[in-house]
Amino acid sequence: MVLHLILLDPWHSAILHYKDLPISTPISSAPLPREGQKHIMKKTDSHNGNASLSQDDALLGSPPGISAQLSSGPDTDVKPYRTPRSLRTPAGEIWPPAGLGDSAHVSWIREFDWASTSLGPTENWPPLLKQACEMMLANPEPATVFWGRDLILIYNEAYIALAGNKHPDMMGGSARVHWKEVWDQYDPLFDQMFLDGKPFTQDKTQLFIHRSSYLEEGYFNMRVVPLIDDDGSVVGFYEPVSEVTKQTLSERRMYMLLKLSERTSSETSLRGLWRRLLESLGDHPSDIHFAVLYHLHPSTRPGSTLRYDLEGAIGSGLEARGFPQELDIHASGADDIVTSLRRAHESGASVLLTTSDGSLSPSILQKLEAAGMTEAPRACIVCPLSSSVDDSVDALLVLGISPRRSYDEDYELFINLLIRQVESTITSVKMVEKEKEQLRQQALYDSELKFKKFAENAQVGIFSFDPLGNITFCNESWLELSGHDRNDMSAMSWTHDVHPENAAEIKGYWDKLVNLEGPQTFEVQYKKPWRPANLNDESISLDRTWVVASAYAEVSDEGELTAILGCVTDISSFKWVDQLQSHRLSEALELKRQQENFLDITSHEMRNPLNAILHCAAELIETLPGLAETAPTPERSMILRGCLEASRTIVYCGRHQKRIIDDVLTLSKLDSNLLSITPVETRPLDVVGEVLRVFDTEIRTSSIKTKTELAPSYTALQIETLLVDPHRLLQILINLVANAVKFTKGESLRGLHVVVGAHETEPISSEDGVRYVPSGRRPADPTIHPDWGTGEVVFLHFSVQDTGPGMSREEADLLFNRFSQASPRTHVQYGGSGLGLFISRELAELHGGRIGISSELGYGSTFDFYVKGRRPMRSETPNAPNNTPPIIYLPQRPVPKTRLSAEPLTPILFPSKVARRPSRTPSWPLDVHVLIVEDNLINQKILAKLIQKQGWATSVANHGEEALAEINKSTWRQSPVAGCLRAETKLDIVLADIEMPVMDGKDFVRHVRRLQDEGVLARHIPVIAVTGNARNEQIRQAEECGFDEVVSKPYREEDIIAIVLKYTNRADT
Repeated sequence: MVLHLILLDPWHSAILHYKDLPISTPISSAPLPREGQKHIMKKTDSHNGNASLSQDDALLGSPPGISAQLSSGPDTDVKPYRTPRSLRTPAGEIWPPAGLGDSAHVSWIREFDWASTSLGPTENWPPLLKQACEMMLANPEPATVFWGRDLILIYNEAYIALAGNKHPDMMGGSARVHWKEVWDQYDPLFDQMFLDGKPFTQDKTQLFIHRSSYLEEGYFNMRVVPLIDDDGSVVGFYEPVSEVTKQTLSERRMYMLLKLSERTSSETSLRGLWRRLLESLGDHPSDIHFAVLYHLHPSTRPGSTLRYDLEGAIGSGLEARGFPQELDIHASGADDIVTSLRRAHESGASVLLTTSDGSLSPSILQKLEAAGMTEAPRACIVCPLSSSVDDSVDALLVLGISPRRSYDEDYELFINLLIRQVESTITSVKMVEKEKEQLRQQALYDSELKFKKFAENAQVGIFSFDPLGNITFCNESWLELSGHDRNDMSAMSWTHDVHPENAAEIKGYWDKLVNLEGPQTFEVQYKKPWRPANLNDESISLDRTWVVASAYAEVSDEGELTAILGCVTDISSFKWVDQLQSHRLSEALELKRQQENFLDITSHEMRNPLNAILHCAAELIETLPGLAETAPTPERSMILRGCLEASRTIVYCGRHQKRIIDDVLTLSKLDSNLLSITPVETRPLDVVGEVLRVFDTEIRTSSIKTKTELAPSYTALQIETLLVDPHRLLQILINLVANAVKFTKGESLRGLHVVVGAHETEPISSEDGVRYVPSGRRPADPTIHPDWGTGEVVFLHFSVQDTGPGMSREEADLLFNRFSQASPRTHVQYGGSGLGLFISRELAELHGGRIGISSELGYGSTFDFYVKGRRPMRSETPNAPNNTPPIIYLPQRPVPKTRLSAEPLTPILFPSKVARRPSRTPSWPLDVHVLIVEDNLINQKILAKLIQKQGWATSVANHGEEALAEINKSTWRQSPVAGCLRAETKLDIVLADIEMPVMDGKDFVRHVRRLQDEGVLARHIPVIAVTGNARNEQIRQAEECGFDEVVSKPYREEDIIAIVLKYTNRADT
């Protein structure tokens, strides 16, 4: 047999059902098995139906053993509830039964029209519902029953106080409807209890409920117990509720007062106290809906106008800017807010304003709303804040009462405690301030004595001005530096001593000081002239005295300006030195400018005739061999061959002179730190081929056997192109190959060997014994800049070996210094300036690399260098066009010395980035017309002849104005010039010098581009500068003026042809 025991504990809000207790077990000593506990209410018989414990017996009370466990909860001092004896009487025809009494609430339930609800008449109610309701009605504490899926409400008389104005409509209605303002948080909980039958408990739950005329804040302890039918399903819930709002609010408000005390107790000034007070009030919006604080203006004295300044506003979205920043509470025509503030100030007592009595008027609420308030209060209090030190009102605090609570006795007590605590803190602060003031006065007196003694002996000027600018103190040093009249201490009289050029600036600093913008440090220029000591030369004196001044604003405890204090230090000597250095710097810059002008002029004037020399000699070399072969007599043939050799010598000397000019310009850039490394996608093999073509004539004339190779490291990396600076590579290689040719051509065994390699990591040493020269500058890595991209880093390596005379190690150590050669006999025998290798070293290091040498006397020399580059960022290398001519290298003959293991350099069918002479094809353009603008008649003729050799037409202009006239007569002009016939001349490209009389090249190209922008010219005109100006800065300036490209003199024939083809082809498309 199984015993089922049902116990009701209204204080623990649980109805307990125990099962599986043997009937023979004494109840007083029966254990309470955990697995047998069920928080349910259930009417049941024994398992076999032979024995049962009646409900009445179960409700008589709990045995001692079980009662002890029920009273072990959080409220152990509460006794278990016992059902009244009348409840044990079987119910008659009326319900609720007579045993529950005849109170108004019970009678109302009996008479309630339950048939109109979803529950139906009470006689049809299930026994479990009736039992639950009877226990709920017998409970003196608030309790309710939720029945069915609709959660139909039935509650006792004590629950009416919690329901508020929801009663009586709520009786028999759905909890989901009548408690809709809080039901979102409970609906999931009830759905879960329908599924698992487990109760839930909540303590001090905050709920906002409509049980009055407003949404009220309340705190409740709730225990919800499922009601389980015979089939085990949950059919409803029993919920005892106790309201703990008063206790919870009391604890919360006491905590707020504690935090307020902690935050404000350490303040030593009223301004700090006001700030902390607002911060603390803003942290507790549940009890302080909003707060606005006005404090007494610091300058207010007894008998004067009462002015209050706004300290701040917090809470409910209020913004301080929505309130008057300053109030005169005695002003006439004051509004309701000011009137309330005046009442509080005059009475010294708090003033309560409520909407119920109209004191919290609509005008006040409108102003609060205009200031940003999101929810209007139903009451607020104006509280005067004073202290016991002088019984004066120090501030007026407006506090908003929470719209979720009524202003009851508890709320009033809280506000009184809050004001008392704040006023206590005000008293403490004012006591401390009073004591500090006494100490300050004493300290001030002592410090003034010390300051006067210090100021009298100080070597710096010291001054003190009042807020109006009157001189209240100054020492002798200040009078001496400023030149001020000691008899004039009037307001701002000291500004008359300031130099006019500095007067506006000093006025600005004075305004910053009086506006309390912080300490200021600035320079002052006085009219008084300054002359360095012990120097009688007035030419090096200053027309004014310079001082540096430091000043700050002295502020009272009330925040008002009382004085401007500062000092001045004479810095005239430093200014004099700066002026002297500036003068010398200007002289140095002018000297540098003159030097650059000299170099530019020299370079330009040397390149112009050099251009003519090289092209005339090249034409002779091209013409004389044919004439020598067809000469009528041997004597004539020998003369022509001598002329041919002389022409080759002229070319060699001209190229040597060009290298010297280039070296001088490069050296100038290096000295000025103007040389830069510019990444260009380059095929390294093209650069090598270009260098060898430069020396083609000398190599063939001197019968030097040349060999070019690719090192295995190069082929292993499968390099086609790299981002490097091809111009710097070309310059280094030209220097090295030029030296190799110069020192080799006088030897019996003449060989030149060039090897190209590549590495993924920086080479530390060379396998052929080359020693890299220690770097002469800070390590440079040009590839870190954005224009180099993020491709893989590659170190490009070159080796140039010759069979020249070689040199000793001591001689080799001198090579890479400025103006240094191996020995004095080197210059006597071979010439040279000693700049080439120094420049090569600088260029290699600028390119992130190094250069070195390996040489042995009598066995030739090897020069190695490497530079740092990157692979270009693209998925694959574009295929070369089928009509691209192969690279042609000089004959490759073996050299006597063994070298690195390498494979022969093979031609690659990729177009070169270095210009080479184009070969004529069937599609070679014949109708090209070139306008040449050149003032030098020789260069004019040479360039015209070069163009005409290609089968192209030329026009010539001596300066920019003539060139513009030619353009106006060409098809480039949209409409003919007034008075002229329709333009017929077709021009394709313009080759223009820069340095010309009348109108130079820069003005010419600017004029052309302006005509293009105005629509006068039909389309873009290619204008190429052909000039002796070769510095990068000059090239950049030319491109900024509008030139499409710049070709430096002396130019090569293939360069000019390639540019003409480039722009005429583009024009055709």
